[in-house]
Amino acid sequence: MSWKCKNGHPEVTNYGNQCQICGCNQPAPNLLKNTRLWLILVSFVFFLGGGYGTYLYFKPCPSGLYKQGLKCHSQSIFINPNPR
Repeated sequence: MSWKCKNGHPEVTNYGNQCQICGCNQPAPNLLKNTRLWLILVSFVFFLGGGYGTYLYFKPCPSGLYKQGLKCHSQSIFINPNPR
């Protein structure tokens, strides 16, 4: 992965562990930091989606409808609401 050294000289794209111009000991950027950022972002999206799914699962239906899975359905014409 490439990175740019900014140690008192013009920026240059580097691919190894040391700067190509001055050989300074500035280490290449830590990939763990970028990975941690992505992990936080993915976790946030996962929990946000899970929270919304939980909301849909427990959200009550308006009166006259029944819940099947995550959707509300109207009463079937084959169900007799007033059995004798």
